[in-house]
Amino acid sequence: MKTKVIYLITKSSWGGASRYVFDLATNLPKDRFEVSVAAGRASEGAMGIGTLERKLDETGIPFIPLSRASRNISFFREWLLAYDLYKIFRKEKPDVVHVNSSKLGGVGAFAARIARVPKIIFTAHGWPFNERHLSPLFRHFIHFLSWLTSFFAHTTITITDGNFAQGKKFPGLARKMVKIPLGIKSEQFLSKDEARAKLVEIARSHNQELNQDSFWIGTIGELTHNKGHRYLLDAVSKIKGDYPDVQFPIISDGELRVALENQRTRLNLTSQVSFLGFVPNAKEYLKAFDIFILPSLKEGLPYTLLEAAAAGLPVIASNVGGIPDLLGNDGKSGILVEPESAESIAAAIKEALGNRERLSEMAESYSQKVSTGFSFEAMLSGTIALYVD
Repeated sequence: MKTKVIYLITKSSWGGASRYVFDLATNLPKDRFEVSVAAGRASEGAMGIGTLERKLDETGIPFIPLSRASRNISFFREWLLAYDLYKIFRKEKPDVVHVNSSKLGGVGAFAARIARVPKIIFTAHGWPFNERHLSPLFRHFIHFLSWLTSFFAHTTITITDGNFAQGKKFPGLARKMVKIPLGIKSEQFLSKDEARAKLVEIARSHNQELNQDSFWIGTIGELTHNKGHRYLLDAVSKIKGDYPDVQFPIISDGELRVALENQRTRLNLTSQVSFLGFVPNAKEYLKAFDIFILPSLKEGLPYTLLEAAAAGLPVIASNVGGIPDLLGNDGKSGILVEPESAESIAAAIKEALGNRERLSEMAESYSQKVSTGFSFEAMLSGTIALYVD
């Protein structure tokens, strides 16, 4: 008899957590598992609208829409959502409910407990109480909600060393914590020349210029506050006089697009910084970059950095979340920068550009570290073990 698994996630738009759900749901052995995914539908105009739902439909995995699922907290709506989930669990009778994201995780784990689901797994893709912009009082409240989610779950998966250490400190819940790092399967990339040629075309379609022969320091990440693009632009303005030939293509779109374009104009960076918008299968273009940069304020364990390693790129990234797990702190596998610090980012870029022969050594060390310590097979087998144990 097959083990029945339902995955829960807040929204079906594409991101780190939804990719995690998709990768697990589509790779569980079909002869042993029956899988479905429940999620809120992405709102009209959202980034990557409904990508998870569409991808699941293409693979034949059932999608259960949650009309009341939202990232915004509403006490009354959460009770209604919990009741919706309770009805789903009583009807579907899953053996395992695997919840993702702290907000829906708490509601889902609670509903699964009431419905007497045999196993409830919660993956913490980064503890939300670590977000730097939260007030101390609200941080304590979010810490309690995170504890409560893990309390309702039978097992909590953490994906980074730091999150695992913090989870072990939750009162009475240390034994529920396990660490299973993210992993990716082998990736296919366009060649450097082909990727650059296509991105140059995309830039021109946005009335922007990219020089195919310049040195490119690029990034992929939704244009939101937590991705820290404003600090990258400030950093570029600090070094543009010394390195006018270096260009900074940014792949993705988001709510801060207009504000960031205005900042680019104000800093006179239109010849160096390009906003290329949402590009389907953006990871295929990674080899176009000479360096991958990720100036985030908050991260769990970013898939983009795993993909950058697979593409053989050297990396500059913020010292947040699970990024030190990937890059280490010795500078051999990448350069860590302080979050929210244009000065730190500028110094790292100047360090990399001033010692370009070292970049290939850094990229090789980073690629080797990721390939041995962050395999997809280990992530999948470790998760399956929790389902059937």
